[in-house]
Amino acid sequence: MNSKLTLGTVQFGLDYGVANKSGKIDFLDAKKIIDFAKKNGISTLDTASAYGKSEKLLGEIGIQDFEIITKLPKIPNEIKSVDEWFEENFYKSLERLKINSLSTLMVHNVSDILHEHGSALIKLLEKAKEDLLINKVGISIYSPYDLDSILNIYNFDVIQAPLNPLDTRLIESGWMDRLPQKNIDIHIRSIFLQGLLLMPYKDIPSKFNNFKHKLKEWHQWNDQNKIKPLETCIRFANSFDNVSKIIFGVDSLSQLSEIYKLSKVKNKKIQDLDIATNDDILIDPSRWSSL
Repeated sequence: MNSKLTLGTVQFGLDYGVANKSGKIDFLDAKKIIDFAKKNGISTLDTASAYGKSEKLLGEIGIQDFEIITKLPKIPNEIKSVDEWFEENFYKSLERLKINSLSTLMVHNVSDILHEHGSALIKLLEKAKEDLLINKVGISIYSPYDLDSILNIYNFDVIQAPLNPLDTRLIESGWMDRLPQKNIDIHIRSIFLQGLLLMPYKDIPSKFNNFKHKLKEWHQWNDQNKIKPLETCIRFANSFDNVSKIIFGVDSLSQLSEIYKLSKVKNKKIQDLDIATNDDILIDPSRWSSL
């Protein structure tokens, strides 16, 4: 069993990923992927209400044997009752997933904690935890530099943050070491930078032209070390003892099978990989729409 590997399911509900050419995964292919995960000890699934019909599809497949992480939608600007909003959205997620409780419920938008409804939302999350409807309360972040303000408000059980060879802010900020000291689990995502790190250099979209020198450096490093980008990303993600979950998405069963095989390679840490950048526009996919 690989308890760290966590299957992200955004592709089950949306056309997602800069390298995704096959579109949203259909029911039969999704079921094959889930069956493979179950058979090979990938015991956690990560989804969100914002991932289109992902929760509904998972519920139809049947995921009672998995630990489930899902995320609340963003709190609307005009809202009368946070309590009613929470109850409606939380129980709708459980209903779609066809389960009675969650491993982790995540806040999907940092602003929901930092703004006026933050304290009310935290009380609702705590109540759900006390009622054993959720085991852990988490928050998904884009930048670890948000953590000072977030953790001054509430000590979450889980932080989900991006980490990959180009984006090492979690390490550079010191939070990779500090979070476990606070008994906070680290879940990493965007380990392939939404698929950009896996694309052949010649296929990289023109909107990334301003970053071609950095992406070329990435491919040159892999070529010089005679290693495929996918393997580099997996070995990099696997090299951190403080990480409890590695969240990744797939476009196909064959891709999942390859990732699973690579994850089992022992004692092969990445050496001399020093290509990280602090260019937020490149390493934060939420900003790619501006390109």
